[in-house]
Amino acid sequence: MELTQTLRQTTRLAMTLQMQHSLQLLQMSTPELILFLENASAKNPALRVTLPRPLPRETSPRPEFGGTWDATAGLEAHGPGLYAYVSNRIETDFAAPRDKQIAYAFLDALEPSGWLGSSVDTVALCCDVPVAAARAVLRKLQQLEPTGLFACSLAECLLLQAEESGVLTWELETLIANLPLLAEGRTTELAELCDCAEEDIPEITAVLRGFDPKPGLQFANDLPPVFPPDLVASRTDEGWSVDLTRSTLPTLQVVEASTQDEDAKTARAEALALVAAVEKRQATLLRVGAALVRHQSAYLDSGPGHLRALTLDMIAGELDLHVSTVSRVCAGCLIAGPRGALPLKALFSRPVDALLGTAGPSQDALAAAITRLVEGENRARPLSDGALEKALAADGFRVARRTVAKYRQALGIPAVSKRRRRA
Repeated sequence: MELTQTLRQTTRLAMTLQMQHSLQLLQMSTPELILFLENASAKNPALRVTLPRPLPRETSPRPEFGGTWDATAGLEAHGPGLYAYVSNRIETDFAAPRDKQIAYAFLDALEPSGWLGSSVDTVALCCDVPVAAARAVLRKLQQLEPTGLFACSLAECLLLQAEESGVLTWELETLIANLPLLAEGRTTELAELCDCAEEDIPEITAVLRGFDPKPGLQFANDLPPVFPPDLVASRTDEGWSVDLTRSTLPTLQVVEASTQDEDAKTARAEALALVAAVEKRQATLLRVGAALVRHQSAYLDSGPGHLRALTLDMIAGELDLHVSTVSRVCAGCLIAGPRGALPLKALFSRPVDALLGTAGPSQDALAAAITRLVEGENRARPLSDGALEKALAADGFRVARRTVAKYRQALGIPAVSKRRRRA
């Protein structure tokens, strides 16, 4: 056997330090990125990180379109609380990765009161899962103690507690379903709906006083970190503009070392690479956010019924980015606008007909249109699927009746016969 030595030239893709940082930082949410930068600063003497100034939660204004976000910089957590409790339960109660992802999306939407701040449809859209799968995870989350967590409304919060306590009667359920009448003191109408005497209403109402309308406030002393959205969309005379939110990230500074040994040079190179990666992340985030707002300006102006069909591939192709890059930069990022603070992924919506693409309606717009038509129908003469098809066509949604039926069922809207009987 003869051994020989030869030279050979090949071309390979090398993953530079900056590329590694860029891929890692793109998929981080703002709180995760801040924690990562803090840890990097502790290990690298050439990197100095100045954190945003924390403010007491009670002085932090609620996100509002057109406002400034400097006053709502990140807050420090005060030990285990509602969010830590729920997070621990998610880790122990959900084994499937997809269910765990959905559960954490619901946790992101959880208000300090214990109610959900986003609809089930929005969470399902952000996780790219069917609404039915999101509802199944939500039902399991609603079994957590204290009862009433993850309720979508005050009525549902009270209903969950009544069911758990075993005191849910038909009269109490009717009363909960008509809380606005109770708030206005219209006991005569309530008595008619409950099929009871008017003097029985105070007795039924007394049961409600034993429930906790905001179970999340039991954890009020242990508040989670709160950060403003990453982007702000605002209306100008020329149209919509998108800006990065100030004070969402720490200030990064590369410190010159007193010595010029190899360790100091390596630390400085790593610090410079990390600063460049953060700047690239922010620039990519701004580009993607601007493209989303440009496509979804009608939604920002007029609401969910005007959400256009838009996918990750469309944005990636327009910006000459990889689909995975767009997906990573949208993960965990929020944008503030007239519809409140929304996950960036909420601005995506699959087309009803994949062949039509953006030329056809989006799934969310169609669902919103069906919901609006059903809510405004004559209860004595509810709309059939055929009637809904015609009404949708008049609004510009040209879909088949079977498509209407599929979306109606997915939204949990009963068939016309059952809606008529309930009226």
